[in-house]
This record gives sequence, C-alpha cells and structure tokens, in this order.
Amino acid sequence: KINQDGTIETDARKVIESGKTVILVGNTKNRTTTDNYKELTITKTDKDDSTKKLSGAEFTLYADADCGTKIEEYTTGINGEIKISTEDEKIKNNYLPVLGSTTTLYLKETKAPAGYKLDNTIHEIKLSAVLAEVVDAEGYFVPTVTYSIKYVEGASGVGNKKLTNDKTSVKVSKVDITDHSVELAGAHIQIRDANDDIVTDEGSQGIEWDSVSGQVHVIEGLEVDKIYTLHETVAPDGYTIASDTKFKIHADGTVESLGGSQKEDGTLLVEDTKIMIYIYVN
Repeated sequence: KINQDGTIETDARKVIESGKTVILVGNTKNRTTTDNYKELTITKTDKDDSTKKLSGAEFTLYADADCGTKIEEYTTGINGEIKISTEDEKIKNNYLPVLGSTTTLYLKETKAPAGYKLDNTIHEIKLSAVLAEVVDAEGYFVPTVTYSIKYVEGASGVGNKKLTNDKTSVKVSKVDITDHSVELAGAHIQIRDANDDIVTDEGSQGIEWDSVSGQVHVIEGLEVDKIYTLHETVAPDGYTIASDTKFKIHADGTVESLGGSQKEDGTLLVEDTKIMIYIYVN
C-alpha cells in the first residue's frame, strides 16, 4: 500500500536504497537486514626487499584530501601490517556511505619506520555499500548490506596493498681541505651518536670504515631527526686528524651538515689538512 505521503506499507521486506524504497520479495523468516563489514590490509615493506616487513610506520586516516580532518591513527606491527575496517567505530558511525554510493577517505604516512625515508604519498581509500540477497541454509532470503573498503588502484580497487619505503642514505667523502676532487685513502672514520657511542647497523656491527682512494662511502639505514657525528680516528698519511663533522637526516631523506662542508648532491665532506714541516736556516 502506498500512502498519500509517499510511504510504503508492505508485508515484504523493504530497505532504502539511494533515497528510493526497494521492496524485497521472497521467502523470509525475518525482515532484519544483515550488515557485512569488510577490511583493508596495508603492508609496509622495504622497497628493495618485499619480504622484509617494516614495523613502526605510522599512518593517519583523513576524511578530506587536504588531510585536515583526522579520523584514526594506525601503526604497523612486526608483520608490517595495519588493518582498516568498515566496522571500526569512527568509520562505522560517521563515514559509511548510503546504499548504492561511495565515500572516499585518505591515508597518509606520518612517520616512517626507523632507518627509512617518509613517504608523503596520499592514498585514496574508497568505501562502498551494496545490497545483496543471500540465501541461507534453510532456503530463506537474507537481505545483506556489504560495506566494502578498497585501496584505489585500477578500475575496481584492491583489498590488500603493499606500500614501500626507501632506506635513508648518507654519502661521505674523505678529501683534502684544499682539493675536494680527490678521495683520500687510509683514513679510519666512525659514525657516533649523541652519547658518543659508535652507531651499529642491522647486524649489530659498528659503523666504521677505512677510506679508499676514488670511492665515496655510502651508509644506509640511519634514523631521521637524530644528530650523528663523523669521527676520524686515523688520518691518511701526511695529514692531520680531521675535526668532527655533525649531521642529521630529515624525514624526507635529505642530509644536512651541521657546520661542516657538503657538496651540492648532499655528500658530506671529511676534510683533512696536510702536515706542514717548516725548516728555518740561519
């Protein structure tokens, strides 16, 4: 029966879809619509080794493309994963779309895993609501609204997505203070932390090396926003020990020398001065 105000009375089930009343006809034992919630899995991995899962990456989910309205925060665990579900309280209560429509949310990394550059990409996450008739084991129709969540990629999106990070990278060149074009051999250099301890790598080995003629030394995986010191313990033959050089790595991976010399490409320079011998003749 259609009433004068446009409402519908029926013994069958009815739901509202995109502002229209839809009457569901079929064998049914109840008229309650079942909600089915889905989840999206995001996995953080090393860019050069997809089997290496990264913990400690922090993400924020936003309601707008400008990333101004925060919904929820997530942190990857030891498996490198975060899970975002349409059943999450804040999403369920505020951002689920009506039937037949979609809602777009935005995911952004706010802190990189230790030793990695921050990824500033804003990722689109799409929610959708679809009504389907599901027949249960007794042959009854059960109207089910599925709230899906997909990472926007391609035409239909994906339910699981791997995102990668680049390791931080620092280049160090051992040079004559008057000639930066030649790499000096024979210097022993260490990287020390704020406590003046030698920094260790992933294998718990101290980060230190001997300079090689013609080779710039590269260190990967140092943490961002920490102050490090390049400390020379042995100078090349004929040179004095260089002064310490402090530096830091910014979240985007750029390297900043704090008072020392640096090339345009970001290479840090450890500069040595030649030993001068003066002979006075009376």
